[in-house]
Amino acid sequence: MGDVILGLDIGTASVGWAMLEKNERGNFHSIIASGVRIFEPGCEIDVRTGKSSTKAADRRAKRQIRRMLNRRRRRMARFRHCLQRLGLLPGEEDFGRKIYENDLIARDRIVKLNPTILPQSAILDHTMPYFLRAMALDYPLLPHELGRALYHLAQRRGFKSGRKSDAGDKEEGKVKEAIHALDAEMKAKGARTLGELFADCDTSKRRIREQYTSRAMYETEFDLICKRQAALLPEEAVKELRRILFFQRPLKSVRKLIGLCELEPAEKRCAWSRPEAQAFRVWQTLNNLVLALPDGSARRLSDAERKLFAEVCFARSEGLDRDGTLKFSTIRKLLSLPKMSKFTIESEGEKSIRGDVISLRLGGILGDRYFKADAAFLDMLFQDLRSFRSEAGLKKRLLEDYHLSESEAAKLSEYVLPEGYCNLSLAAIRKLLPELEKGTSYATAVKLFYPEKFESSGKALNELPSYHALRELAQIPNPGVRRALTQVRAVVNAVIRKYGRPDLIRVELARDLKNSARERKKLIDQNNERRKSREEARRMIEDATGVENPSQTDILKVQLAIECNWLCPYTGESIGMDSLLRSSQFDIEHIIPYSRSMDDSFGNKTLCHWRANRSV
Repeated sequence: MGDVILGLDIGTASVGWAMLEKNERGNFHSIIASGVRIFEPGCEIDVRTGKSSTKAADRRAKRQIRRMLNRRRRRMARFRHCLQRLGLLPGEEDFGRKIYENDLIARDRIVKLNPTILPQSAILDHTMPYFLRAMALDYPLLPHELGRALYHLAQRRGFKSGRKSDAGDKEEGKVKEAIHALDAEMKAKGARTLGELFADCDTSKRRIREQYTSRAMYETEFDLICKRQAALLPEEAVKELRRILFFQRPLKSVRKLIGLCELEPAEKRCAWSRPEAQAFRVWQTLNNLVLALPDGSARRLSDAERKLFAEVCFARSEGLDRDGTLKFSTIRKLLSLPKMSKFTIESEGEKSIRGDVISLRLGGILGDRYFKADAAFLDMLFQDLRSFRSEAGLKKRLLEDYHLSESEAAKLSEYVLPEGYCNLSLAAIRKLLPELEKGTSYATAVKLFYPEKFESSGKALNELPSYHALRELAQIPNPGVRRALTQVRAVVNAVIRKYGRPDLIRVELARDLKNSARERKKLIDQNNERRKSREEARRMIEDATGVENPSQTDILKVQLAIECNWLCPYTGESIGMDSLLRSSQFDIEHIIPYSRSMDDSFGNKTLCHWRANRSV
């Protein structure tokens, strides 16, 4: 311990600092200097939704729109030139006017050909291209009529995800739901294609362009039209038109953005889609669980409890929810724990732990074939699940090389592996995992295999180096963390220049600084739920007693009564609003004594009847 200590309080928008001096006895006796540096955060956070965006998000979004429009213009130009070479569209000179004139000519010809198939004139004025697309399925068209139908088909080619995305994606879920509804409407009306469905659509009542459509709908219509109009479309021309129309760039690889392992600096972090990463998280969670018993004592899980716990977490026995989580109420029943016992992390608002979601899904599809598979089989299977982007291609691979049934291949091809990366590499996880399975804590296992991580490098610096000089800091993708660390460097170096180098630096880091957008949203959602709970309790008190501004203690009592289902957990006495607020029959009690746990959170509190207090 040195004589001068620099304390830092690092937040998302400020850095507080103070230099303290210690006397010969080791006690603090003076503050040399203190201050705070306020700065703009690296990302903007919407407090209501929890969504964050960087300063460059608006510029990036506009650039993406420009790129998309430019690519669409180039695609339509290539498609138009191909149709013109085939003689299916007029030349470039005054192209728009000629298209309009051709629509009028096509309409007059179709009226003379079969006027009974035409919809009302007011509808046809807006749906003529759709009607040509519908006609192309059953009647031979003239060259310019066929070109007009194909050119209109190419203007919108439907939705197709560039990746196998999670079904939990709300935006994509809305699109897919609308597509399924439109597909059901097509089947109900007997329409083979979108052109046939919208040919007689009254646009004054329903806008066609507001419908969500899929790429598969357009591909089906293109194939049917080309098959019926084969006299005007040679096979090579169909291949070229199809390539231009439906080509979609694969998404750029983000491998360069994957961070480095904390323990193996030369290795990239392991993806959560690896079964080893799932097992590592499960065993680390089990080893860290601490059970608080009603008598105030606390203990960790026994080996038998860990084994039983692991069977459920790895989906080898029932207990996991559909999303792969295991509720603490289920755990207490599974392990036959006392009713009032709680795990310590429950006091932090946690209601469940995450199990091995991969084993849950794949075990449910493949059964014992997955649980009893060897490492080589699993490596090959997960490599295919990660690399294939086409569900049809993956399904074919599963049928031919894995000899799965049709239903198994279909379900497995639709499965989406978990996204994201853990903090360790696969090499580090494989070293630590055997020790974690024995019940060894994570810190002990790391000290066993990587003792150098607990040793000081012994290298002292006169000031903090620049941001780009440190390889680890330069790879941090979080703009909020980058901005905060840059400001810390400025503060520390300024303090050193004015007051000299301290003997010791202590850092307090804001908990939400390193949180991802999903974690920040989770915290905000939890705060909103607590606020709604308090407001509900406040309204109940006001309705029952007429008090408009009840005390925080009364609000807390009502919240706890709701949680206890209006029954004393110790005596079983019924709790009424009068006995709760207007008398001293019920009081707030810590489940684990505060003197032992130092836990004053909502999760460690309950209501207690005076008889239970007297018996204690």
